[in-house]
Amino acid sequence: MKVRCVQARLSDEQVSAFGPNFMANQTFEVTLGATYDVLGLIFTFEAPARGTGGYVVIAPAEDRVAITPLHLFEVLQARVPATWDLSVSSDEVEFLPPELSAPHFFDDLSERRPEAIAALRKARSDRGGRS
Repeated sequence: MKVRCVQARLSDEQVSAFGPNFMANQTFEVTLGATYDVLGLIFTFEAPARGTGGYVVIAPAEDRVAITPLHLFEVLQARVPATWDLSVSSDEVEFLPPELSAPHFFDDLSERRPEAIAALRKARSDRGGRS
């Protein structure tokens, strides 16, 4: 899956659509006009900080990911790899490559753990390199 950033910030109407659980003051690490390989999809339902909506997982910079509202993008290529794992919790549905599906992956990546960085690099190379 591939997307292009068509807006860098959510409109007031879009923020409102995410519901009362959405942290309205969030900023997202995207560049207007940039194209990104999608490393995963997350759909939330009244989730803390994220509210109710659809998100793409992108890697806007080396060894980092951003979970960003789908509203900010146009979809250029919609095919999702058949190898992605599906997981369901009380407030999220996630489609992620196996490397990013590991328990606590996102926390481990934010803590710069070597195994999480290696997993992200593998997922990026499997998706064709840079986002």
